[in-house]
Amino acid sequence: MVTAIGDRMSVIVRLAKSTQELNDILELRYLATKALGLDPGELSELTKKITDHLDIYPNTHHFVAYQGRDPVGAIRVSEYRSDESLFHRVYDFRNGVSNLNSNPYIIDMLITQPMKSGLNSFELARVLYKMALSYLSQIHVEH
Repeated sequence: MVTAIGDRMSVIVRLAKSTQELNDILELRYLATKALGLDPGELSELTKKITDHLDIYPNTHHFVAYQGRDPVGAIRVSEYRSDESLFHRVYDFRNGVSNLNSNPYIIDMLITQPMKSGLNSFELARVLYKMALSYLSQIHVEH
């Protein structure tokens, strides 16, 4: 899935599938954490990447945005499983999803970086959200 946007220099957003695309996302998280003045942790300082348990969970999907060859944004969608205790540590929606027919998805880990030209961070965030929602619609997610 690829979408080009912007006026002077296009931005390509796609579903991350390759090891390089996933590494680019994890490195963007590290850079964003450092830019916010937060401590990324000892392991992240060594690898220059930030990951968590949802990244490798089944039915987790990542989208990455590139301007040229530079990664400039990312977003993650994950299927929420109320029966999995690992979700309760981060998102505890057990009471809210008890009457749904299927598991909802969580959209998180939105990251945008300054770009050379074209879109600003708000516009890029909008595009990433739209891509995530469009993908969820394509795989028939209702909530």
